[in-house]
Amino acid sequence: MYPSPTSDEVSLTILTDDKTRNAKVSIFNTDGESRKTIDIEGENGNIIMSTFDVQDLADGYHLVKIITDKNEIFSSSFVKI
Repeated sequence: MYPSPTSDEVSLTILTDDKTRNAKVSIFNTDGESRKTIDIEGENGNIIMSTFDVQDLADGYHLVKIITDKNEIFSSSFVKI
């Protein structure tokens, strides 16, 4: 995920093992509380790219979990300032 730190939006790029059409991105705070969920659609087979707004999130460290429609699981993080 980039940029980190950020104040307004983050982007992600995922290279999957299989042709993936959709993914669910869940953003959690450090207490494990879900703060935002975003459904995204892949366009290039095994590459998923998306940019989304994080201005509504509190400042601090955020954990990200991505699950594809093929049940591949990815994780990342970013800092919101």
